[in-house]
Amino acid sequence: MSNSTTSVLIPTGKGRLLWWGDILVTFKVLGEETDGAFAVMEDIVPPHYATPPHVHSREDERVYVVSGEFAFQVGNETFNVSAGDYINMPRHLVHNFRNIGDTQGILLVTFSPAGIEEMFYEMGRDVDDPSTPPPPYTPEEMKNIIAIAAKHGVEIKSPPRS
Repeated sequence: MSNSTTSVLIPTGKGRLLWWGDILVTFKVLGEETDGAFAVMEDIVPPHYATPPHVHSREDERVYVVSGEFAFQVGNETFNVSAGDYINMPRHLVHNFRNIGDTQGILLVTFSPAGIEEMFYEMGRDVDDPSTPPPPYTPEEMKNIIAIAAKHGVEIKSPPRS
């Protein structure tokens, strides 16, 4: 795909995969494919997994819940969401989510503008087996992740909880 006027189908299971913590991330649409307007990734989130509270300074984040049950903290509000729900998280608001269900959940995440993909490429891990996440990040790796995030305009407020 060379620009935003080209149609394309991204089949199930296709796209660039990486692990971010225990989340299996599949990039469905990259900024280079949308003239930088947006990027889309699918997150497969294990039960009870939580992202760290964080703030984006460069992009807005929008999430469509494909399956599962999640609690999203956005600013001072908490939203319990499930399949079919959609949540908008404007830049500059601290936010995070937790899979509050006992099964994996699937999120379709859109960032606009694009560019944050580079952060995930730098901090993510290669996928050898999509059914087996890698070991948890070490404290040294977490320090590196916090530095990578900051380089990309994302401030991580505390380490991830699981």
